[in-house]
Amino acid sequence: MMVDPQNGNIIYMGTRLHGLWRSTDKGRSWARVASFPNVSEKLNPVDRAAWGNRGSGIVCVAYDAQGTRDERGTRDIYVAVSLMGRENLFVSHDYGESWQPVGGQPMQYRPTHMVLTGDGQLVLTYGDTP
Repeated sequence: MMVDPQNGNIIYMGTRLHGLWRSTDKGRSWARVASFPNVSEKLNPVDRAAWGNRGSGIVCVAYDAQGTRDERGTRDIYVAVSLMGRENLFVSHDYGESWQPVGGQPMQYRPTHMVLTGDGQLVLTYGDTP
């Protein structure tokens, strides 16, 4: 869960099974972000005892404070998803209205943590377990 640093009314929350959600009223009400890709899937179908019925889930949300900010909030938003073998980092450049995968990510690992540094660099850690 992450509060928009430009507009405290806006909060994004990533879930394990139900995608990305947004509140525009400080968390009083929530709406699913329909434009965000479906990222709910089983973590490891081979090891059912450990991961069989758990969705992969959204693990991090980060706002680019160096980018455009106005009364609508922060324009550039990053979301990391605990997935392997497919896109696992997404970005919106239009206040969360549409989302695209960020190319060049190591798909043999899953993101575990993400921060945007003060000078605008996106730093991620990856691992092979959630």
